[in-house]
Amino acid sequence: MTDVDNMVTETALVVDVEKDYAWVECVSRSACGQCHAADSCGNSAVAKAFAPKTHRFKVRLKHPVIPGQRIEIGLPAQSLVRSAMLVYLLPLVTMVIGVILAAVFFGSSNNIVLVGCIIGVLIGFLLARLGAKRLSRHREYEPVMLSISQ
Repeated sequence: MTDVDNMVTETALVVDVEKDYAWVECVSRSACGQCHAADSCGNSAVAKAFAPKTHRFKVRLKHPVIPGQRIEIGLPAQSLVRSAMLVYLLPLVTMVIGVILAAVFFGSSNNIVLVGCIIGVLIGFLLARLGAKRLSRHREYEPVMLSISQ
C-alpha cells in the first residue's frame, strides 16, 4: 500500500501501454521564473533559455489507461532524498577525499591537488552510477501510478 502523503507527485502523459505497464512522459520545468523577481533575475533568464526536458519511463498500472490520458504518478520522498544524496553528495565526498589523499601522499602543489580533485570526482560519479543501477532494481525506487487525472 502506498502512502500518498509521503510521496512526490507529478502528472504524466501516457504514450504507450504494455500489459501491466504504461510508458509515460513527464516534462521537468525549472522553478525559476515563478517568483515576483523573475523579470529582473539572471537565474530566471538562464532557465528560460533552455528548453524543458522530457523524461520517458515505465510505470506499473493500477487502473487501465489508454495513450493520451494523463495520470498522477508518485515517488516516495525518502527514496528521492536517498537518490539525491547518492548523485550529489557522494561525488562531493570523494572529491574531498581525493584532494586530501593527493595532498598527503604527493604534496600540496596546486596541480597535484587538482589531479586529486578530478580523480576523486570521477570515482564519485562512477560509484554513484553503480549505486543508481543497484537501487533501480528495488521496487521502492520505481514511480507508481496513483490515479487517473481529469
